[in-house]
Amino acid sequence: MATLHRLKITLTDAPVAISRTIEVPGTLSLNQFHLVLQAVMGWESSHLYQFEQGNQIWTHPAFLDPSYDIDSDFARDQDCEAVLCMLLQYVGDTMQYLYDFGDHWAHDIELIAIVRREFCLSQAVTLLEAKGACPPEDVGGVDGYAQLLAAFANEDAEELAEYQLWLGCEQWDAGNAKPDVLAKRVQEVNHVLLHSVRARFINWALNPSDYVNQTPIMQLLQPLLTVLYAGSLKLTVKGNLPLKLVQAMFNVEQTLPCWQQRRFKVSKIHSEQESALISISRLIAQKSGLVKLSANKLQLTKTGEKLLLAQDHAKIYQKLLAAALDKLRWTSFDGYPDFSFYQLGFMPMLDYLQQAGTDITSDALIEMLRQWLPEFDVEAYDDYIDDAFVSRFKFIGELFGLISVKPLPDNELYLLRDRFSVSLHPEAAAMLRFSYPVV
Repeated sequence: MATLHRLKITLTDAPVAISRTIEVPGTLSLNQFHLVLQAVMGWESSHLYQFEQGNQIWTHPAFLDPSYDIDSDFARDQDCEAVLCMLLQYVGDTMQYLYDFGDHWAHDIELIAIVRREFCLSQAVTLLEAKGACPPEDVGGVDGYAQLLAAFANEDAEELAEYQLWLGCEQWDAGNAKPDVLAKRVQEVNHVLLHSVRARFINWALNPSDYVNQTPIMQLLQPLLTVLYAGSLKLTVKGNLPLKLVQAMFNVEQTLPCWQQRRFKVSKIHSEQESALISISRLIAQKSGLVKLSANKLQLTKTGEKLLLAQDHAKIYQKLLAAALDKLRWTSFDGYPDFSFYQLGFMPMLDYLQQAGTDITSDALIEMLRQWLPEFDVEAYDDYIDDAFVSRFKFIGELFGLISVKPLPDNELYLLRDRFSVSLHPEAAAMLRFSYPVV
């Protein structure tokens, strides 16, 4: 059994009655609730929005940027930090939702009942009743919509023709809420909400596979692990790997698919710091519990010795991958700020690719992550967070042989804006196994 909020949403001052009655979990963040309102009303998420209650306003984190210059004496908070049941606790409680600061579509939201019933997470939102068609976007608010309805009612030929051309239809039925269309939109938002919850609790494991030995990180670390299996390794004065070993690892790097895609290649390096793949692979090995650093020497841990002796490559790979996701600070291998939430989104993105079974653009992945994890927009709301996620998702995904990447053919600024299409590597699709706890 679950406790759900039954809500009545009414478009304020509309020239005809427009309302929706829905049931939703009270645990939705206002960010998630915004997606619900867009779906059930029929809006297209084309404009800014905010929630209001008393003297308090909640809005999207990006809109807190002073450059938006929204005049208000009210205090503003981030909408992903507020939960619906905190604002609507008792039957009769109300709040307001304002969409499109130009057209100023104001919605009154009232809690009309708190119900307990069997609940399925995949059907988090239920549309109980819909009255009235959603007005067209950018029609000019309440007055503009009234003018549109008057044009269709009076059938003024010239004015009516303009509206028909703009709308792309001959008639406008203000009383038709289009329940079939709304039902599809509710289904879509339920899918988003399901993943936004599941993304936080994803578990992963590996099926038995020889593919792990073919992954770039296992190939890159093979020379290092072979040396360490024979004994400890003294580092340089600066704490780097000996140059001879670095060159051996670099020779491996030059055979990798990700190397072949590079525009600029070198044939020799003078330090592990000149190769992100080598330096990060070594760092991951140390954080995995397989290798330890002591007195400027690298050596295997007891776990590392045991797994290498048993040639348990799958377990070695699993420890390396877990360390990359949970212990490695991804900011250590590029110049982007230290945003934490991409690591939370890495495995859900792989699960999404596994389910999709086809190429997905990196921009589509970013958009999906924004819907699943509202925090993705909290820490930064400019291009830095997009570029950082794309860069790091690609780096870790390719390093572990999990993804296949194709640069987009029209990506003229490839070096500055790393955009590509990506799919789950076929071998990785068979190797990775995802599961979720019941929530």
